Amino acid sequence: MLSPENLVILGQQSGGAGATVFPGLALAAAIHLFTAGTYNRDSDFFAASGGGTHLPKIFRPPLAVALSLASRGGFALWGTTAVLITAGYVFNETFMPAYPNLGFSFTLLALLMVLNLLGSRWAGVFQVVFVGAALAGLVALVVLGLLGSPPNLQPSPAGDLTWKQGLSPIPLLFLPFIGYELSSFLKEKIPGYALSPAAPMLAGIMAAFCLFFLWCFISRNYVPGLKLQESTVPYAYVARAVAGERGTQLMGIVLLAGSLATANALLLAVPLMASGLPPAGLWPLILRGRVFNLLLLVGAVALVMALGLGGSPSLPSFLKASVLLWLLAYAWHNLAIWREKGRGAAIANLCALALVAAVVLALITDSERVVLGIYMLLVVGALALFGSIPYGEGNLH
Repeated sequence: MLSPENLVILGQQSGGAGATVFPGLALAAAIHLFTAGTYNRDSDFFAASGGGTHLPKIFRPPLAVALSLASRGGFALWGTTAVLITAGYVFNETFMPAYPNLGFSFTLLALLMVLNLLGSRWAGVFQVVFVGAALAGLVALVVLGLLGSPPNLQPSPAGDLTWKQGLSPIPLLFLPFIGYELSSFLKEKIPGYALSPAAPMLAGIMAAFCLFFLWCFISRNYVPGLKLQESTVPYAYVARAVAGERGTQLMGIVLLAGSLATANALLLAVPLMASGLPPAGLWPLILRGRVFNLLLLVGAVALVMALGLGGSPSLPSFLKASVLLWLLAYAWHNLAIWREKGRGAAIANLCALALVAAVVLALITDSERVVLGIYMLLVVGALALFGSIPYGEGNLH
């Protein structure tokens, strides 16, 4: 939720969607809140090994495994690359121009790898530090914005929107909330962590909604809408408008800490999730082990950055496709609740339909919809075929 990419989405939609950004955020948060709450229903959703986590028991592999790996694993690869590249630019431009952008990105990747190699408990403790620093900086900017005197902005000229331009903001507002279920992997890694798997998810979504709401409010009051909509770094304009050079420094801290929090969460959670699949007979035994999957993921990210794909125009498309698959994974989870006909089954069905509709709408309104669709089909199809191979039962001990 603290990824710099989310600040881009919120800033652009604050300018492009206008006041409708607020009810849109509320709707997205409500659907994610219900989805997060269902993770408390059945302990079978959370396997002790970590591998069965997020795989609805009523939908069996290989498709469930493929969707989970394609979404979370794909985002771990492309998302980690994106935030580390962003962190490199921020550190170079804001704090130390002499430090090469890519060099700093590789430095962060190496530090996070060492941190996770020390153990998931250490990674979990430092995750709290990273999240706390990012939240502190963003809250400081919000408070300064609320207490400050916004400029008298001239209204942006009204343009004739096509139906695609009018609908495109709706699915994008679902994206900043994804990833809350990764907090389940922090259980027993942080002293005093909540026993209920859903409790930290619900708290995180509600806190994120309040912070996102206020950030959009400040963005609309301090920066012209058209400037927000057209900028690739709208948060930079907002931070400078709110607090000048001090705001730029604070935003630099938010971006660096948020990048570390995002990358560390992915490097912590995804290897844990993947390592539990082979013992359950859902994946090749050669791919078992948290450390092995961690090194595999770090090596893949390093290769992507070394090949220069971090600045490729294809990276945002791959990243967005992974996020849309993640929304489909949430929809799949809600369908499992609906199929069980338990309490809240009707609402779960509606949430699943809303999430699927958001993905379909995102594809229809995106100019890169062909690339997104092909990527999603190929990755899920390839993983499903790979997962359909009978691997036998692994040894849990």
